[in-house]
Amino acid sequence: MMNGDKSLTAKFFRTFRNAVGDFRQSSGDGDECVIYVRNETDILYAACNGEAADCLDQAQSAGYSTGSAPMIGSIIVFNRASGALSSGHVGIVTGINGTEITMQDSNWVAYHTIGNHMVDVSGYSIAGYIYYTP
Repeated sequence: MMNGDKSLTAKFFRTFRNAVGDFRQSSGDGDECVIYVRNETDILYAACNGEAADCLDQAQSAGYSTGSAPMIGSIIVFNRASGALSSGHVGIVTGINGTEITMQDSNWVAYHTIGNHMVDVSGYSIAGYIYYTP
């Protein structure tokens, strides 16, 4: 029962279009993880295209807010590293527990595979996070 003035806070959470499973893309306009993130978030092409590690700088140039703190729904941007991360990586943050980030992405677990999994980011070089309005 509302019997006086109340202060409320609204929290909005992104609902993702694709379920965990198979994601195939062959248009050649960027790494598969980049295309998946664009498809799920509607971030502008100019803000995230080509190699994943370039997305943070591209997003900043396109006017998106960025930072070093993870937020639910933000895009995590991994720096380039040897091996599987030679182009970097991007995913969508779906959970945070200290240095463990749960992210939804494509190609982390296996090629053409969408996953929603926990990663301890303390073992990786993170370029930053892109904050956007879904």
